[in-house]
Amino acid sequence: MAALWGQIAAIILVLAAGIMTLVVSVGTVDALKTTQSQFYETQRFADVFATLKHAPNDLVERLGRIQGLDQIETRIQIPARLAVAGFNDPIRGLVVSLPDGAQPNLGRLYLQQGRLPSQNQLDEVVLSDGFALAHQLDIGDEIEAIIQGRKQTLRITGIALSPEFIYQRSPADLFPDHLRYGVVWMNRRGLENAAGMPGAFNQLVATLQPNALQAQVLDAIDQIIKPFGGLGAHGRFDHMSHRFLAEEIKQLSVMGTALPMIFLGVAAFLLNVLIGRLLKQQRQDIAMLKAFGYTPIAIGWHYAKLTSVIVILGVFLGTALGAWASQGMAALYLDFFRFPSMQVGLSISLVLQGLLIASVAGFLGTWRAIHRIMRLPPAEAMQPPSPTQFGGSWLARSSLVAPLSQPMRMIIRNLDRHRFKVMLSVTGIALSGAAVGWQLSICSDRSSIGCSVSPD
Repeated sequence: MAALWGQIAAIILVLAAGIMTLVVSVGTVDALKTTQSQFYETQRFADVFATLKHAPNDLVERLGRIQGLDQIETRIQIPARLAVAGFNDPIRGLVVSLPDGAQPNLGRLYLQQGRLPSQNQLDEVVLSDGFALAHQLDIGDEIEAIIQGRKQTLRITGIALSPEFIYQRSPADLFPDHLRYGVVWMNRRGLENAAGMPGAFNQLVATLQPNALQAQVLDAIDQIIKPFGGLGAHGRFDHMSHRFLAEEIKQLSVMGTALPMIFLGVAAFLLNVLIGRLLKQQRQDIAMLKAFGYTPIAIGWHYAKLTSVIVILGVFLGTALGAWASQGMAALYLDFFRFPSMQVGLSISLVLQGLLIASVAGFLGTWRAIHRIMRLPPAEAMQPPSPTQFGGSWLARSSLVAPLSQPMRMIIRNLDRHRFKVMLSVTGIALSGAAVGWQLSICSDRSSIGCSVSPD
């Protein structure tokens, strides 16, 4: 039995890797969904968004008559150039209006530090936290902004998060670059003056009534804003920040299903090999136990207990590693998705799910070998197994193999006799190579959150 410890340890590690992947993926998905839902609800993330060129404020009255709309809010949103002392690279920015001295009703800011701009101060702003952190800006610091060709000096009064900029990236980038892109919120009156849009707006956000048909609402909004340079209304799913987060959750969910299955499938195969060899070695001992009256069920249960110990140890180790790795994964996601916090917990249901899946893998890997030895009569089990009969194949007789050495011909004959196993082995190696190549390619582009490459 001592000679099996190396093989048992290898199987435990493979099982642990599968359970760790399951715990990390499923736990992170649950944490992202919970954090997203709570943040959207508390900060009142809108359901509908529309951008246009220039429209008077009294257009809101017409928009309010659209059936299905609940609450509407208009604002000004202008691209700008920002400048920070000591940083010479060009910085793109987005300036968004706030109700003078107050929080918006929709898309409310989560203040990390400081306060909102005072009602009568037109040069005070709130800065996005990723940009402030990247440039080490604090309350009271100043930045320069060029808005519609006019240069202004802005004083920071607050640092905030927004549900509309969880994945904060410029339109020209694929991933966040907080050093070269930032979001600024300022009083609407100040932005109206800077942008030359008094009494007007160029963006609206709204919420839907329960059971409202979103497609009909979007069509009605498009009809009204079209004469004012409407660029098309869209729902939450097509909001860029929300879409990136939704796609990341979807990708992580797929990984949480596919990768554990691969590891657990390999573990099941290794268990089958281990138990099969063990039963062949102990074939005569099992026959003697049957002859002395031990039932097949009792003998099968003995080997099932060995499998159970391997499965339990693999689940325990994988769960512990998964709980540890989940904390690091949460910290990594907070670098890309700007949430106030994200807690990844280890639920009992997730542990039981991992135990159930690992148990199924262990059962599938060992059932056939155990069932075969349970059905073997004692008299037949006393004898050594009959040697496997093989017939000569065309490959073994071909002129291609004749010049090769004897060991090489034995290898080729063995591969030819076990074609299915060879096919599975080649497929597994090919898939693993493809997975490694895919991961290296996306990490080289720095476009995957799964890579440990900082966006800064």
